[in-house]
Amino acid sequence: LIAHHVSFETLMKNYIQLHKYMLHDEKHLLQSPVMWLKLEDFTQNPKKYLKQVWDFAQKTTTTMPPTPSNKNDNDYIIRSIDAVLKKRTIHPNPNGKYIKQWCGDGHNNNND
Repeated sequence: LIAHHVSFETLMKNYIQLHKYMLHDEKHLLQSPVMWLKLEDFTQNPKKYLKQVWDFAQKTTTTMPPTPSNKNDNDYIIRSIDAVLKKRTIHPNPNGKYIKQWCGDGHNNNND
């Protein structure tokens, strides 16, 4: 196992720069609507947020494939989302290890 430590200052500079890039890029999306979604929210309730992403995409683009006309749109979408979730593992707390180590009591409990 290779351990690599990055200073807090470097992490914060990177975090801030990434957000600047996102905000800059958002302005250049040719007036396209943007949907922001936090990873933490998605992993807590992937079905809910996949439905929201689908609804957003349906409302904001003309290139989304239509759902089959012989099926109720909402039922079809929910079944499709369920099928995707059965094939994928989505961990409900992707930052749990980080939060436990760095945010719990404010100390690094790692004795490496």
